[in-house]
Amino acid sequence: MSLCDDSFGPYAAGCRGGFDLTLLFEESILVVPINALLLLAAPCRAVYLLRKNTVKVQSSHWLYCKLILCLCLIGSQIGFIILLTQSSAVITKASLPTAALSFVASIGLLGLSYVEHVYSYRPSTILNLFLLFSVLFDATRTRTLWLQGYNRSPATAALVATVIKIAILVVETVEKRGFLRPQYRALPPEVTSGIFSHWAFWWQLPLFRAGYSKKLEIESMFPPAKHFKSLYLQELVQTAWDKSPKKEGNGLLLTVLSTLKGPILSIVFPRLCFIGFTFCQPFLISATLEWAEKDSDSDDMNQGYGLIGSWFIVYVGIAVTTGQYQHLTYRAITMARGQLITILYDKATDINITAADPTASLTLMSADIERIDTGWRTAHDVWANLVEIAVAVYLLERQLGVVCLIPVGAAIFSIVGSVIAVSFVMARQAMWLEAIEKRIAATSQMLGAMKGVKMCGLTDVLGARIQAMRNEEMHISGKFRRLLIWNMVLAYLAPIFAPILTFMAYSVLAQSRGGRQ
Repeated sequence: MSLCDDSFGPYAAGCRGGFDLTLLFEESILVVPINALLLLAAPCRAVYLLRKNTVKVQSSHWLYCKLILCLCLIGSQIGFIILLTQSSAVITKASLPTAALSFVASIGLLGLSYVEHVYSYRPSTILNLFLLFSVLFDATRTRTLWLQGYNRSPATAALVATVIKIAILVVETVEKRGFLRPQYRALPPEVTSGIFSHWAFWWQLPLFRAGYSKKLEIESMFPPAKHFKSLYLQELVQTAWDKSPKKEGNGLLLTVLSTLKGPILSIVFPRLCFIGFTFCQPFLISATLEWAEKDSDSDDMNQGYGLIGSWFIVYVGIAVTTGQYQHLTYRAITMARGQLITILYDKATDINITAADPTASLTLMSADIERIDTGWRTAHDVWANLVEIAVAVYLLERQLGVVCLIPVGAAIFSIVGSVIAVSFVMARQAMWLEAIEKRIAATSQMLGAMKGVKMCGLTDVLGARIQAMRNEEMHISGKFRRLLIWNMVLAYLAPIFAPILTFMAYSVLAQSRGGRQ
């Protein structure tokens, strides 16, 4: 065995053109963790499903396909271990433990595949993710074994195991809607689809096809999932509101956040992944430029294939994480709207008309909730932008030195200006919403007494009054929108002018130092 493969590496310098990982690194870092995670997650998931003890599917050939493929995988893992123990095989100190762990994981895969198929109405997320990463990592190790040249028998067994895992991955991604029990067939596609369908939004294709061929109606929509039904949302928020000791100030906000903490926190992970993929781009650009400057006969030219794969992974990752981040954000917004509108409706129907103006609830259901909706769309950008700023400033400092403070200063100026402008915007917004409430109240009162209005001949008078109130409302909203535009201008000053000022300062500083930087 080459000494590079028995070292941790991770890069196998001097082996296989220098563009490879060491076998020890692949076994200990790529193969072992993914199998260990499956062995930790499989019992927990199996116990959770077995406690429900509710069979979700009817008998089908897909179960037998899964079981047969899993048994074939177990057999290939046994063969791989036997071939590794032969005297002709050259292995690392982690090869046998890794192979044994993979064998145990394949047994766990068999058990979890059966439980997931019978007791779940959607493809297993755990199995799909495990098989996806396991195929990628096993393919890397198989390539290394094959390129070594002296481990062809273990390499062949590893190749067979990888191909079987690909087949298992294919059958595990098949949705079960066609053989679900009758009581579960009415579930929406979002609930019964797997993680890959969620990533690519394939579960929406039936709706797109229906919209392409005919006019969409309410009946064309998918049935709502349990978590989006009004009764469920009302019971959830009403129970929490009744238990809340604080019913003034931010009490309602805290109640809604407490009931939706799961959907809100689920947005964090894809947002962090999006940040990671975004900041991979400057490193890849730098690596690509360095590779392009090398001679065509250099030993490092194979790195170009790695760069192609890296760019593919980054842009696919950006697309997937952006879609998931936005999708989960709007899911949380929809649930929040459902909670607020249901409790507003409940309050409006029970309110004492002599104690308060019931028409105020109409404004809350329209303009106020629309503003809440708009604000929640960018709520996670607050902490995410702070993380991005910190990472970006660090990367700029590595390349530009003290000049990195210029975009920071521009950002601070933009933030301070926006904060000052927001105070005026909020005041104008409050005046606009108050004008809307007055107009709706007057309109509601007139419609409620329409018979008397017509008898007294006041239709034109009251119509002109409501039109005047509408004109006043538009005048007030015009001031609000102008301030909002100025606020947007201040917010976009930093992204537009910060790069220009930074490069100008960097050029001046480089010239003052005689071209050395």
